[in-house]
Amino acid sequence: NQDVYRAEYLAYLMLRDAKTATTTASDPPTTSLFQQSDEELLNSVQEFMAPRYAEGYIKGVHDHDAALILKQLLDLDSQLELLKYSSPARALANIFWFSLENENPTEHLTLSENYPVWDPPDSFSAKFQIDKNTLTKSPR
Repeated sequence: NQDVYRAEYLAYLMLRDAKTATTTASDPPTTSLFQQSDEELLNSVQEFMAPRYAEGYIKGVHDHDAALILKQLLDLDSQLELLKYSSPARALANIFWFSLENENPTEHLTLSENYPVWDPPDSFSAKFQIDKNTLTKSPR
């Protein structure tokens, strides 16, 4: 694509893979891209780029640029917090939470008949000190 610089696309691919990566017990332990130093990040980019030689990446140019771009993307991604979610999703969440203004929101989390398929993420459960094992789902 003439509109996207190769290093930008490489950084995007790495960020996408880092955010969706799943490891198994047989995988060697690796440091997350989010925790790597600049030198480690450059090495990771070079390793990621190596099997893609046919795509026209030039070592020393695209890997260096991609590492710089990726570093900024990782920093930005870690600061986004709720802005990672779409505007409609955030608006619906606000409507829901503000509708519970005078109520205890944790009471609604135990009403499985009202929310039969909702499974809160671990971060949510920890924030509101909810034991996910006590939440039940009613069959549909």
